[in-house]
Amino acid sequence: MLRYLPVKTPTASQLRQIMALYDAAGWHDKTDKPSRYRNMVRGSQHFAVAELDGTIIAMGRAIGDGANDAYIQDVFVLPVHRGRGIAAKLLKTLLARLKKDGMRWTGLIADKRAAGLYHRLGLRPMKGFVPMRLPK
Repeated sequence: MLRYLPVKTPTASQLRQIMALYDAAGWHDKTDKPSRYRNMVRGSQHFAVAELDGTIIAMGRAIGDGANDAYIQDVFVLPVHRGRGIAAKLLKTLLARLKKDGMRWTGLIADKRAAGLYHRLGLRPMKGFVPMRLPK
């Protein structure tokens, strides 16, 4: 049975599975310690997973100030489970929680391959803005 669950303090098993999701997405650095991921979960405004028969197959998180602004981060679904609407349901869950929190502004930086999913859920490109970051 597929379940969508919030996570605030991950168990050791959940943490291993979350790290595996980051690895499957190509975002895991082999030098990262589990404490880094535990802190990412704890520091998120909302962190949600999709579990299938007790195994985490997808995750997503929202970071923000808890008062006005939020960002959707790190939405991953294991490749074998993609195309089944799992990411959409996970995102709807996160967006509903942010709305309940009173967030007035929610944004994200979309991978071009996922832009259609975000668009279907009501997010739009921010014309006149350029996503930026500090290089490693």
